[in-house]
Amino acid sequence: MSAAKIAHRTRRHDVNRDYTHLQVPFTALRESFPDRRFLVVGHADDLPLKNSPYKDNLELSITRALNVTRFLEQAGMDPKNLLPAGAGENDPVSKDRAKNRRIEIALLPAINELPPLPASLGSDTAKPEAGKAEATPPAPAKTEPPKAAPPAEPKKP
Repeated sequence: MSAAKIAHRTRRHDVNRDYTHLQVPFTALRESFPDRRFLVVGHADDLPLKNSPYKDNLELSITRALNVTRFLEQAGMDPKNLLPAGAGENDPVSKDRAKNRRIEIALLPAINELPPLPASLGSDTAKPEAGKAEATPPAPAKTEPPKAAPPAEPKKP
């Protein structure tokens, strides 16, 4: 998986004009991988938001990812190949808060390019043969709850 990083100013979601130089590498990626999907993940630092339009850092990180996704759409990328997501402050890369305010863009693998699962994982993970219907898993066995013991009789003095 390949990733590109874009940093943000504290408590801000907008794409800085300095990032317009990234259109060229993403145009090349789009041309090299026209049917591949990209995960656009927004991140935030751990500072609490005060007087902010965002409920919390998760909402801020999602807004960052959405803005970068729209920026990439304007650069010509297919919107159905862009998946925005937010991680809030939950995935720091440094003690330096500025480095944690970022966007990561990852090229996702194509399912048909993944290696097959090893046979050692068992037959329950194997795909059904062509033309045969997949077997329905058996229903779980019904078990009755244990019967409660009858109430104890009070001891007579």
